[in-house]
Amino acid sequence: MGKQLKEYEEKTNELLAKVNDLEKKVDELQDELRIKQEKVVKGKELTKNLVEKIERLTSEISDDQQLLRENKKEKKLPEMPDQTSGASLLLPLTSKDKDSRSKEENHKLLNGNSGDLTDRRQRTQVNGKNLEDGNTGHLDTAMNGV
Repeated sequence: MGKQLKEYEEKTNELLAKVNDLEKKVDELQDELRIKQEKVVKGKELTKNLVEKIERLTSEISDDQQLLRENKKEKKLPEMPDQTSGASLLLPLTSKDKDSRSKEENHKLLNGNSGDLTDRRQRTQVNGKNLEDGNTGHLDTAMNGV
């Protein structure tokens, strides 16, 4: 009987060790589950925040479009041109195009001076802005291109 008791104790110890290992695995799996549940909650919060932000931005865009329509009606402005096509015509397409102009030509283009002698007319300026009529108090006259 002593031999059977010893075998029984050994099997019991083996089973207890397996139970302890399984309990550790369960604890680890519960920790992983908790972490994943927290990530799901954060993901849902992020989704909610993004949807709210999209709705807010959509509303702002709608408001801006309405204001633009109202301003166009008041000022009878023409429709806005496609912004991509106009800008692309102003920029050089390649570095070769850019480099083909001299620094002086680029400077003249940037400053509105065409270099054409017929364009050297006197213009009225106030605070660096050209005016068509001279109905202001402080005027500075400047020759374009000089």
